[in-house]
Order: sequence, then structure tokens, then C-alpha cells
Amino acid sequence: GYYRAIAAGERVRVAAAAVHHAAAGPAGGSAGSGGAGGGNVVLAARAVERALGAAAGASSDLAVLTYSGVYREAFVSEPALATLVAHRLGLKGSCTAGARPLLAFDLMNGPPGVLMACQVAGRLLLSRGGVGVVATSEVGETPVPGQPPLTVASTGSALLLERSPDATGFRSFYFASRPEYLERYHSYAQTDTLGPPRLRVISDARLHDYYLEALAAAVHALLQEEQRTADDFAVIFPPQLSPRFRADLAAALKVEPARLADCGPEDLFTSAAAAGWETAAGAVPRGALGLFLAVGPGIEVACASYRF
Repeated sequence: GYYRAIAAGERVRVAAAAVHHAAAGPAGGSAGSGGAGGGNVVLAARAVERALGAAAGASSDLAVLTYSGVYREAFVSEPALATLVAHRLGLKGSCTAGARPLLAFDLMNGPPGVLMACQVAGRLLLSRGGVGVVATSEVGETPVPGQPPLTVASTGSALLLERSPDATGFRSFYFASRPEYLERYHSYAQTDTLGPPRLRVISDARLHDYYLEALAAAVHALLQEEQRTADDFAVIFPPQLSPRFRADLAAALKVEPARLADCGPEDLFTSAAAAGWETAAGAVPRGALGLFLAVGPGIEVACASYRF
């Protein structure tokens, strides 16, 4: 695993978070068009607008915009969706007089990619100044007939990051891979003469058990690095896969289930961090510690400790 502690003077904090759910029914149009249900770009842009609206004046100071969504409408991969989100928001990479230049790029690695993007954006803000946004969205596609359905909710989210004026914010990051489980999950676009590309999903029935094992091991490693226990964290922002997964994760970590942010029954995938923040961060006292957790196929795991 990889562990990185962040010095107090180099930390970024979450200034705002927002989640935007797609309207009922399938998403229409291309990823950039924003049909009736709202494609990836629409979902992400609306979440970014909400986050920026919660921090007055932040849009004019936006320096970094990363996009970490994975499941994309019509399988759009180029150009970087971050640039399409920036375009929809009316943001330009080349600055006009007095405006701050914007750097927009994709950083994808499933749900752990969101925390990776938080670390990368935080380092960039040290040199570029301004604020950063980690945006994401997913559009659920129908798999091949006879295959298990994709359970990911069609949702957009945004985490607005800013330099911390004190010791609050992200304190450390820990990332780990479990390549022995690499073959436990496959998702890819199937193309053939039967029709347009469709998402094919092949998942091991025990995938969530492997996720729990990998998360528990990663949290143990982070706690060892920081010489802390799970009881030191007032709130945990877990993967929002299902109520049962949250309950099993609480048992695996040996913490009370109430300390895990509960965002409902949907699999929020890459929007879990922002949804958890919206749900639970407002009740956390200043000075308390929080713990972000993410896991995805690979198996890839990410943890981040946070000071409120």
C-alpha cells in the first residue's frame, strides 16, 4: 500500500459537496447533449453548479476541475469529460484578462479514483491557488440480456476543495491494490452484429466479501501508520453500495453502524464521498476526525483521514 501524510500547512478541505440525481427514466441524448434524463455531463455539471452556489464567488476562482466517473452514456471516452463539463459550465481553459486559468482533466479508477483526485487536486492547488472541484457522474446502462443488471445509480456529484487556513482538511491518504481479486469482476462494452454497444457485467457472487476484506485490511494499515484506533473517528464515509454492505462493513471494522454515513439503498459508486458528506458532515463537531473509504474492482482500495 501507499501512505501519504499531509502537512498541516498543505491541506485542503471540503468547502461544499453536492449530489444531483437523474430524473426518473432512461437518460436521453449523447453524453454532452443532456437529454431528458440528463447524461453524464449534465449530471456532473448540475452537481458542480450546486457546490459552487454553496460557496459564493468560488466559480471565478476555480483553478482545477477533475472528473472521475466511470460508467458513461454511449461509452464516450474522448475528449476528457472534464473538458465537456467545463464547457457546459461556461468555463474556459485559456484565461481572459484578470481571470484564473482552468486546468480540466479526467482521473479514473472507480470509486477510489475520487479520493485520488482529491489528493491530486490538493497538490495542484498548492501551486495554482484558487479552488478545485472533483466531479463525477454515472449513467446506468442495461447489460446484455440474461446478465446481472448494473446497480449503479444515475447520479452526479461534486466535491469543492479549497486550501485550508488551519489544520483542518485531508490529513492523510492510503491506497492499496489486491490484484489476487483482479478476475472477480469484469465490465466492458460488447460490440457485435446484434445491435449497438451494450455493457456486459460479469461479477463474482462473493465480490462484496472481498471488498470487506480489502477495506478492513486497508483501514488497519492506515490506523497503524497513524497510531490510532477506529474509535478515534467520529464519522466514517463508507462506500454506498447497499444498507447490508454498510452493516457488514461496520461489523468488519468493529464500530457502531450509526457512525457510518447512511445515504439510502442505492449504489452511489463514485458519488459516495459527496453523498456521505452531504448526509453527515454537518453534524460533526469541529476538531473531530472523519474517515473516507472507497473500494472498487481490481480490487482497489482508498482511505483518507480528515480533520473537521
